[in-house]
Amino acid sequence: LEEYLLGTVKWFDTLKGYGFISADNTDYFIHVSNLLSKIKISEGDTVIFSTKVHKGKLSAVNCQSLINGFDNCPSESHSKLLQKYLLGLNNINNLNYNIIESISQSDKINKAAKSTFLQSAFEKANVEYQYKMLFDGLISLSEESQIDFLKRFLLRLNYIGNSEYNKIKFISQSDKINKEVKSTFLKSAFEKADAECQYKILFEDCLLDIEKETPESQIDFLQQLITVRV
Repeated sequence: LEEYLLGTVKWFDTLKGYGFISADNTDYFIHVSNLLSKIKISEGDTVIFSTKVHKGKLSAVNCQSLINGFDNCPSESHSKLLQKYLLGLNNINNLNYNIIESISQSDKINKAAKSTFLQSAFEKANVEYQYKMLFDGLISLSEESQIDFLKRFLLRLNYIGNSEYNKIKFISQSDKINKEVKSTFLKSAFEKADAECQYKILFEDCLLDIEKETPESQIDFLQQLITVRV
């Protein structure tokens, strides 16, 4: 199989039509004629390419942008390329999150390789981006992973006010979270909520169905609400 590499554009002169791509501590000469689909590249871009020796130079050929590059390379290479991309990320931010989302939506990428990549990306992301990945539908979590994620999500909140309430509400309405896991999470969220949000949880949005609780639990909820209001 022809080997494909993941590289970063070191520099590219659009007027002269050539530049260099760096991959695995090696520089590859790239000529404009070896850019597929007439893509434009610039310093810092991530690209996928194959190689050949031309006039004694290590050269990049079949060069394509990261997402489109998977259209041309064999599926056997996808896992290696995806993991290489992930290893190069210090953290998940808005810019690379959009790329991760595009990867998840691509039907050109090997499904098993994509699933492993998204799981690894989720583990690398902070809670904010894990929330986005889960509720943008990029990943499905086991019940154990759901519990772990929701615990960490709550842990980062000192208390729940209006600014965070919509996220709590969204979680409560999600079909991506197991009902029992969700119920446990909402009871813990209630304890961290301010009085206004506690009232919304119980009586406005009814995120917790207090009617189904035991009398003892109902008393406990109401005592918490009164205590916070006082």
